[in-house]
Amino acid sequence: MVYTREDIRSAMDAGELDRAARIARCYLHSHREDGRAWELAGLIHFEEGRTPLAISALEKASLLIPLGLESRIRLAIAYGLIGKTDLATDLLALEISHEAISPQQLLAVAQALGRFEQPVLAMHACRAATQQDPEFARAYYDMGFYGSRCGVLPRHVESLIRKSIALDPRSARYRVGLATHLMQHKRIDEACAAIESLTLNQIDTITCQCCLARIATLYERLNDSERLERCRSNLGETSPE
Repeated sequence: MVYTREDIRSAMDAGELDRAARIARCYLHSHREDGRAWELAGLIHFEEGRTPLAISALEKASLLIPLGLESRIRLAIAYGLIGKTDLATDLLALEISHEAISPQQLLAVAQALGRFEQPVLAMHACRAATQQDPEFARAYYDMGFYGSRCGVLPRHVESLIRKSIALDPRSARYRVGLATHLMQHKRIDEACAAIESLTLNQIDTITCQCCLARIATLYERLNDSERLERCRSNLGETSPE
């Protein structure tokens, strides 16, 4: 069967990454100079966790064409994942001010910078995202998270978390984050208030075991047996007799 570059893209868009990888391999066998196809192959490898292959394909693509913004971000992250964190940091920092970068891409850059122990730069990326989209709740929350890692005053961190809650009051993640922040500063009653109105369905969305254990102690303090039992159940704990 004869494949085209568009077949690779169609399989990717359908979420069929294994199929997309097979098509790319067949196509590139006879189209070695197609930079866009190498770029797509690199993105596929990246999404499937084949970091060295992603780097190889994207580097080949970069010799043939200018890489797109998303590909440059992925290549930078991939460098960091194989230990080239200084190179990754430099490349990611360059993209923060790119005129075409989206708020979602800025958060991806921030997450990578945070992973590579660059919380100050991660904060800058989050701030850039809020400047583009002042209603982007996740960007404020993440800015607070990275701020807490680089010495930002606790009251400023709290303000950012509360901003995220104001923009997305249904998010259990942000409320648990606020409760955690308040607990770290011995403001236990306020921490209880932050999570006391979470529904059972919202508690079910919390996948972090440490977070569940943390808020369980708050529900125990509140004598809220229903929410306490849900936390314990989701932790796989057996209620005491």
